Amino acid sequence: MNKLYLLYIFCILGLTVEAQTAIQLNIDHRFSKSTFAIGQLYVNNSGQVLQIDRVQYYISNVELTHDGGQLTRLPNQYFLLNGQKGNYDLGTSPIPINALENIAFDLGIDFSSNQTTPSDYPNGHALGLQSQPMYSTSQNSYIFVALEGMIDSDQDNIPDLPFRFLPADNQMLENVSIETEASTSNGILQINLMADISKWIGEIDLVTMGQASNTTLEEMTLMENTNDFTVFSSTSTTSVTTLVSPKNHIHVDTRLHHTPTIHYKFYTGEQIDMTITNVTGTYFIQLFELNPEGNFYLDDDLASGIYIVIFTSPKGIRQAKRFIVSK
Repeated sequence: MNKLYLLYIFCILGLTVEAQTAIQLNIDHRFSKSTFAIGQLYVNNSGQVLQIDRVQYYISNVELTHDGGQLTRLPNQYFLLNGQKGNYDLGTSPIPINALENIAFDLGIDFSSNQTTPSDYPNGHALGLQSQPMYSTSQNSYIFVALEGMIDSDQDNIPDLPFRFLPADNQMLENVSIETEASTSNGILQINLMADISKWIGEIDLVTMGQASNTTLEEMTLMENTNDFTVFSSTSTTSVTTLVSPKNHIHVDTRLHHTPTIHYKFYTGEQIDMTITNVTGTYFIQLFELNPEGNFYLDDDLASGIYIVIFTSPKGIRQAKRFIVSK
């Protein structure tokens, strides 16, 4: 009898384990069309060169809509993400999930938990002591998004002015809802999203912000941009790779002053994008989906000055070269 009872218990436990679904979140962090990397140079919509040195953010209260409208909230409610990592274990769903239809989450920390402090949580908790850099003692609040970097303020294509976003006010909490399709395979649900960091700051004057003493309005704008400009979206990409080869080659021939020529060769099978700008911001062009090897002839009437050419690719090539045109 005891053996039969134990066998029965084991069968029940086996069925319970089998019914659960492990949730894996894969986020492809981008800056516009380029794979995001800390410390890399980027060009914003205004033609300014910038670099980002820190990206961290909280998502919480994750809800999954699946299998014909069923709604499931994940037991683990708080996750600290960063722009240098693409894969996150969100835990296990208490009920089986076969086909995902939507994922929703809060960007930030809800009011109730935002009244707590890191010391209120055990080691390893997303809101615990290891998250101290994401807690503002002056505001008695967790920081929802931490985004810091440098912007070129004097038009020499060298980022020199620091800017910093640390929104931490309860009213800045943003709810994100994304329609996405995914199917469970071998008990694991892979949710694939893209986060375009450039959209968080695309409509904000980073030079003015870097010179300001109060940045609350800009921080609120960043949070609102999450939905206004769709920072998070669905994607079929499951991994993030960086393909930068030391053999990649950029050469600018300025011997012919009337037609400076850019020669480039990248050891990749994918197409690349090219951005060219000058330090005054009066010259700015972008070309997309170029072959990985080729030549580009600049304008005949190109003015004397300092220029920068930046090549990017969807999988992470980010290489730049400065050059001088003198007549």
